Amino acid sequence: MFDQQFIADPYPTYRMLRASGRAHWVGDFLGGAWLLPHHADIGPVLRDARLSAQRSHCYSALLPEAERPAFDEFNRLFGMWLLFQDAPAHTLLRKLMNKGFAPQVIEAWRGAVTRTAHGLLDRLPGDGPVDYIGCFAHPFPALVICELMGVDAADQDTFIEWSDHIARFFGNPASSIEVAHRGRDSLIAMTRYFERVVDQRRREPGEDLISLLIRIEEDEEALTAEEVASQCAMLMFGGHETTRNLLGNGMLALLRHPAQMQALQDDPALIPNAVREMLRYDSPVQYLVRLATEDFEYAGATIRRGQMVVPIIASGNRDEARYPDADRFDIRREDTTHFAFGHGAHVCIGTRLALLEAEIAFTVLLARCPHITAPTDHPEWLPNFGFRGMRALPLHMSAQPVAA
Repeated sequence: MFDQQFIADPYPTYRMLRASGRAHWVGDFLGGAWLLPHHADIGPVLRDARLSAQRSHCYSALLPEAERPAFDEFNRLFGMWLLFQDAPAHTLLRKLMNKGFAPQVIEAWRGAVTRTAHGLLDRLPGDGPVDYIGCFAHPFPALVICELMGVDAADQDTFIEWSDHIARFFGNPASSIEVAHRGRDSLIAMTRYFERVVDQRRREPGEDLISLLIRIEEDEEALTAEEVASQCAMLMFGGHETTRNLLGNGMLALLRHPAQMQALQDDPALIPNAVREMLRYDSPVQYLVRLATEDFEYAGATIRRGQMVVPIIASGNRDEARYPDADRFDIRREDTTHFAFGHGAHVCIGTRLALLEAEIAFTVLLARCPHITAPTDHPEWLPNFGFRGMRALPLHMSAQPVAA
């Protein structure tokens, strides 16, 4: 199922899964898991208290038994991420961290995000094809999250490398030992980096997100220094990896639908709706994972305690029973609701920031690069089942001066 053809275009497989039932047992995925491809099942599953988000250990559990003890520290740090917490710990941690992602806080970053987008376009070569992923989609969210967190932008390449290694381990159901080791070492290195930053911010606080989380810790006595560092690692990973793929997948959708791109250039007011359609049409995150804490019946399946349940959110976003003409990319689609940011208590905490980044990115790109074309319609996809994105996307594009 998870071959190169699937990576290039998983949506025919998702259609097949939806047509053949509500729940599918796949024995070689995450050591055995129930796949749920229908939109109608995804929301209820992501709200079901019988399914736990505490599944950080499941990735190292797939490795040979002799390798697993070497991942104890990885599992401990990974398990501290907000993403892997259940109530009541998740509820308290989410409440505290929400303060750093309140609407007014994110809106205050609009100017900085816009300047970052322009700065990257200013550095584009004047002629010839460029790799849009490498020149823009890759560094843009990394630079934004670096500035938001108040860390040195000179370290962005290191953060990108760490994030890529974590994503390859985290996003694949059966990683090689080498991929697992790089993912483990990268998570530990990123966490230790932020522990040093947290220590520095205690002595010299600023107005960045890390300083805010430290102040929350001091006021509420709820976040330890290691918890702050772990959440920073999660935010750096999530803030870069998924937004990069949104910018890449969204651009590819526009290139394959030139009339839609022209409509956005003619009327930039359509961009917010277009971004939501990009998220529905080709989700940067393809599936989520939950762990059954008890036996129960669902969607005609008998789910056993300890089994993985995998709502395929990208399939739900293309479900014909929910969206008319679901495989059509339509920036004017009236219903652009989607599961790309998750659902329920664990909906992505960085949703507002990701939307702001994408809306600004496409506004600036389409204004300053009015003639974008691709020399090939066969981009190089990353070998990742969970995080859908491209390694490279060659484009002919040049940026006009800002005054133009």
